[in-house]
Amino acid sequence: TVPFDHEFLDEGAYEVRAELDADDLETDDRRYLAVEVKEAIRILCVDGQPSEGDAIGETDFFLMALDPSQKGVTFMIDKTVAGLFTADDLDRYDLIVLANVQYLSPEKIEKLGNFVRGGCGLLITLGDVVDKGNYNDQWFRGGKGLLPAALEGIGGDDRKENPIRLIDVRYNHPALAYFREHDLKAALS
Repeated sequence: TVPFDHEFLDEGAYEVRAELDADDLETDDRRYLAVEVKEAIRILCVDGQPSEGDAIGETDFFLMALDPSQKGVTFMIDKTVAGLFTADDLDRYDLIVLANVQYLSPEKIEKLGNFVRGGCGLLITLGDVVDKGNYNDQWFRGGKGLLPAALEGIGGDDRKENPIRLIDVRYNHPALAYFREHDLKAALS
């Protein structure tokens, strides 16, 4: 293994070839790879239970984890609520996140299926407003849909008065540098 770094200056599709000096086994001297370089990963978050007032919505922590600076450097994130989600223009995105979305029409689910079959990502997070019947009928479809398994039930921890919190956070880890440098430690506790 020979590690190396290369920074692509422009976004676009690239063909990459890595080649070693010839040896007795010529077959393993070259490797090829196709790479699509993007300015940022484009994500659409569909919030099934958006925040009201000071409350935290279904996607708020997810969005903070992906892009704590909210500058859109690595991730360009759009957010909508389930009621306004049209499933149009999905080709603008690399990933769609459905967070506690109660119901989507069969037409929207079909568009999302085409999106996934086209090579893009879909993340579905469940919650207390999810319609189990709709997910099983429209999303699982007896093993032929987008869900890998049928939902048996919707459950969770109803003890909202004592949420779980991080109590021993070491802010010197590089992954937490932004929170340390911008005095956002409270966001992690």
